[in-house]
Amino acid sequence: MSTPGAAAAAASTFVPAPPAGQAPPPPPNPLKRKYDEVISALGEAPVKKSSRGRRAPLETKSQLDKLLSMARFFPRGVNPFLDLGLAMTLGSTTRWGAASSLPSGNPVATSTNAAAPISDLDTKYIEAFNSMLAISPDSAEILRELYKNDDQWARILAKFRDAAAGARQGDTNGLKHKLKYLPSDSTMPIVPAIQDSESKSDRGINHPMLRDAIIPWSLRLVINAPAPTETETEEDAEEPEAVRALNALLFTGKLLNGKPALTAGRFPSCFYGDGQYDPLAPEVGLLRSLFLLRVLRHIWTTPSSAMDGATKLKQISNARAHGQLIITPPMIAYGCCQARTMLSTSEWKRKDGKYNYERLFDAVVELFKNPAGAWTIETLAWYQKGVFGACGTTGADNSDSEDEDSEISVIAARSSASSDS
Repeated sequence: MSTPGAAAAAASTFVPAPPAGQAPPPPPNPLKRKYDEVISALGEAPVKKSSRGRRAPLETKSQLDKLLSMARFFPRGVNPFLDLGLAMTLGSTTRWGAASSLPSGNPVATSTNAAAPISDLDTKYIEAFNSMLAISPDSAEILRELYKNDDQWARILAKFRDAAAGARQGDTNGLKHKLKYLPSDSTMPIVPAIQDSESKSDRGINHPMLRDAIIPWSLRLVINAPAPTETETEEDAEEPEAVRALNALLFTGKLLNGKPALTAGRFPSCFYGDGQYDPLAPEVGLLRSLFLLRVLRHIWTTPSSAMDGATKLKQISNARAHGQLIITPPMIAYGCCQARTMLSTSEWKRKDGKYNYERLFDAVVELFKNPAGAWTIETLAWYQKGVFGACGTTGADNSDSEDEDSEISVIAARSSASSDS
């Protein structure tokens, strides 16, 4: 016996049978609805920087917002130095096959020939695309439909590039005046004081406190060596090694042995925990500084949580926006690049003079190449706890080439020796 409620429910879902001889109407296509929503949104004004208060968690975003959230994640959690458009096109071509025609002038048109082998660089782009797509797998089908249409693909590539650049620039601008993150003791001021101006000319190696932070420990120990005593020879007293090392840095940018003083493999001393540096074991204390931890918190759990950590993960945080609650090596490497940019005289660049930020990014990621290694496990756990723990969530340029006594070279040699034993 049916009830009035059951009858009403049946009536509301009743679909009349089609006339005899006529095929039933096709069922609604969810993918087409999502695709049409994105196409409609693409016709609107260019992407604008969203206010922090309007940042929505990934699960509540519109279809276009979900796509652009992946774009904003790309520099923060994948690689800020790769060409996002090329990664998208090469990754899509590899995943879904060649589209009707690739964007004009795109180098991927030749590198994806079925008969041509995939290069290591191509593989890097493909892996980057897959890493980006992993934060929103449901968006893959929309990207695939956009990829089939040259005009729409060109439009979404432009949107992605703008969104990624805006996210990276927003992080850089937000961190620019946060030098209070540098001293481990939060009550210690920056001395001499630095004004919150657009110019960064008062930073870098010309500022004594920032200089100590930005130079490698091996040089810092020499420059800050105690002054010679009265018992030392007059010649030594006139020009102690500390003075010669400082002059070499300031006037030539080199060490006393003629090697570049600031290279991607000679990590800034501010990347180490306070006083933790052993030239024979340079991995000890590396990346364990409160400075880096605060930068990562600023980026992922909001600036207000940078100093003391977040006790609750806010909806407006990038972690919520990207659905990313697990610290990864690229996230740490991105934070390292942003941290050093804060201290330098230049704005964000791929290269600051002869200092190569892309190589710094790659060098930091390379430190984690052994996922089962004790250093990797302990360092990732330290960041996981420090950033999210309290929230209850789980070219041919050889000027920056590495030398045998740089930190990255020593660490690589020790890691290799450990693996062989």
